[in-house]
Amino acid sequence: MLFRKVLFVVGILLITPFVVKADEVQNLSTSGTSNIIVETVATSSVPIVYQEQSVTLHLDAGFVGHPVSFDLLNGDVTIAWDGKTLTGPTTLTVTRTHGGTSGDDAEAAKGVVIHFDDPAVISTSGTIRVALRADRLPTAMERVSMNRFVPSTATSSDPVQGTMKGVKLQFSTGAVSDIAIVPVFTTGVMRSGLASWYAYKRCLCAASPDVPKGTKLKVSRQDDPSRYVIVTVNDWGPDRRKHPERAIDLDKVAFKKIANPRGGIVAVTVEIVPSTLATGTAAQRNS
Repeated sequence: MLFRKVLFVVGILLITPFVVKADEVQNLSTSGTSNIIVETVATSSVPIVYQEQSVTLHLDAGFVGHPVSFDLLNGDVTIAWDGKTLTGPTTLTVTRTHGGTSGDDAEAAKGVVIHFDDPAVISTSGTIRVALRADRLPTAMERVSMNRFVPSTATSSDPVQGTMKGVKLQFSTGAVSDIAIVPVFTTGVMRSGLASWYAYKRCLCAASPDVPKGTKLKVSRQDDPSRYVIVTVNDWGPDRRKHPERAIDLDKVAFKKIANPRGGIVAVTVEIVPSTLATGTAAQRNS
């Protein structure tokens, strides 16, 4: 009977992910600094990343071959990986940063740099999942994307699909030993995504959260750019906080010009028709 109980306990330990909370991490941490400039994480096209806070974890053989989850830096960062990712002991450093790419229509936000000391023990068949606490929630006029920098494979930033859940940005990526993720709030036109339809005013019109009412947009099928429609924005939507993949909502009349409404959605490219961008405030756009 005792032998069966021992086997049962061992079985539970083998299938249960390691979950390490922030207070436990203090015992594993060897650093916690602030306001230090760290080296760039990719090519010269990537600005310098400024370190705000970091934590270093020594991962011994007990972490190998198991799914692991760490809740770090006062809950600002959660990093997890599956049982395929770690094949040997190593040291992990996670750094909360600010800085990153920005432009006329983008705002850089706090990101994270993840570094495993021994690349040889990180299997590319594994998956790393990360959740970051956002500095703020996106407004109704904004969408959130993530730029990923992988020094060993990328010469520039790669977009990473992610979702906003509560106050955290969540995403997953293939396992690598070095990676930097920078969330970006964007206020320009979402140029690529899905178009849905609605039956409202029965016109060549659309709802967009990106431009003021009165702006004309060219909406083309991604798989056949020769099929397009010119629409006038006369409403606000879709809500990107609920539908981050939606680029635009087309009136049914406009949608039928490029796709069968029975399909519900279609992948499109959206462009502003030159000289038609209307002016207006966010409040006017939502009115």
